[in-house]
Amino acid sequence: MCLIDPQTQKKASVSEVCYTSTSAFSAALMTVAGLSFNLSLAHSISPIFNHLGIHIFEYAHYAYGDGYDNSTMGERRPRVYFDSTWLTYGTDYLIAATMAAGILFLMRSAPRSSVRSRSVGMVACYLTSVLVGGFAHHKLHSISSLNSLSFRAAWIVCVGTVTSAAGFIGSIGSAIHREYPLALAGAPPKFSVPKVPDWAWIIYGGILFAHVAAGGFSMYRPAADIFLAGCTQFVPTGKHVFVVNFVYTFIALSPSPLHIFFSVLKCC
Repeated sequence: MCLIDPQTQKKASVSEVCYTSTSAFSAALMTVAGLSFNLSLAHSISPIFNHLGIHIFEYAHYAYGDGYDNSTMGERRPRVYFDSTWLTYGTDYLIAATMAAGILFLMRSAPRSSVRSRSVGMVACYLTSVLVGGFAHHKLHSISSLNSLSFRAAWIVCVGTVTSAAGFIGSIGSAIHREYPLALAGAPPKFSVPKVPDWAWIIYGGILFAHVAAGGFSMYRPAADIFLAGCTQFVPTGKHVFVVNFVYTFIALSPSPLHIFFSVLKCC
């Protein structure tokens, strides 16, 4: 759908953009493809490290036992590591305070928009993650605590909010995509890029949270879970950085391949 009149492009508002809405089937297909790729990427880390003899990403599924690897003969290898020093939980609390200040700054300084509200949601996910994670490092660091339901609930929230942030990142990109100021470019785009609907990102984040709750990322070193959760943000981040910024700016709006070349050189 194109909302720009070629005769009045320079006077068009930011909301007057060109985009192509996707069908429900296409959106669902893109969501499944993105989830499949992201989960495959995250779960490829453990076998790679184990093959190298680096025992950091070992699946526990929230069952930490006595903290040792009982599958080996002779001296038992410590398997569970969960830092309880003040530097760890103190850093988490400091980051949480910084996130809270960032949310307050966004709410006071940025104009009301879908991008602002979704950005606040994304930062709130990170705030919740580090706050609950800091509490777990501070209060729930013994082996018996790690095997408790309290730790499981806390760690599901801590890691699950990071994966949920991936849905917010994707929805921020969709909002920017929808409101992208093509009118300021002075020329209609050569083609339109399909837009991922908001409901697809809700499903994306929800499925990832459910995967975390089921123990899909649970490691004997609980802090390693966060690194796997971070991998789930690759698709929503990369998709919109590439599609919105590169495809639109350098290809859809560029008058010639030569212009693309010089635009890339300018960025470098």
